[in-house]
Amino acid sequence: MSLVPADYDSSSEEEPRSTGEAANHLAGAGTGHSRNVTFLNSTGTSVEQQPVQVILHELLDPDYGSYLWPSALVLSAFVYWNAGRFFNKQVLEVGCGTALPGLLAAKLGAKRVVLSDLPDAEHLLKNAQHAVHANQVDDVCSVIGLRWGKFPPLSDPSYLFDFILGADVFYEPRDFDDLIASVAYMLSQSRPSAKFITAYQERSSRRTVQPLLEKWNLRCRIVDKRRFGGWGEAWRVDGKEQVPREIGSVALLIIERAAGCI
Repeated sequence: MSLVPADYDSSSEEEPRSTGEAANHLAGAGTGHSRNVTFLNSTGTSVEQQPVQVILHELLDPDYGSYLWPSALVLSAFVYWNAGRFFNKQVLEVGCGTALPGLLAAKLGAKRVVLSDLPDAEHLLKNAQHAVHANQVDDVCSVIGLRWGKFPPLSDPSYLFDFILGADVFYEPRDFDDLIASVAYMLSQSRPSAKFITAYQERSSRRTVQPLLEKWNLRCRIVDKRRFGGWGEAWRVDGKEQVPREIGSVALLIIERAAGCI
């Protein structure tokens, strides 16, 4: 998928629970295994941030939301690099799956994080809730079902987000319009500075959402992954360097309301 963006930009935590203890809390999430993803300062970045560990659970399930995907690592690296911007902010993650970016935002001091996925994907919602508990962010995080293309997307009018996150949510072309429409609506109901930050893996250069962005009065820019350790420098998975071979096809986008939109 090619977005043909309007412009291009090239340019102290509490000790986490032990892996064993977290595995006990995730035991009720379904058949699968827990993963420990650690984010740390990467060479060449100016961020001064202590390493942060996030515990998540992958399910043995054919649903692609049950696994940790390269886009989630890239998006989370951006969140970590911008830790100060997420502190005391309200964050929504759409299509959360294993919820790595949202959980990381919560551990970095976000005021409120809402993790969302399809209402009928009960296994994913339950898995995300177990991960919330395992990471000790119950007081910050909530998990809800959210269907794209339904208006209003959220029934609670108190949801005013600073950031909407989405990792690899541009997967099924039939969902693109509903997703962008929902994001546009939620941005319009949030603060003027609110942004949708998404990482996606390009699987076909013939796909484009640029007309949909224009339709819903949105604009986007690409952020170079070298600026925030998005080539794998910023994370360790289960204590090891892990750079998925697909990482080169993952792009980080910031989408916001076009100038002049009310």
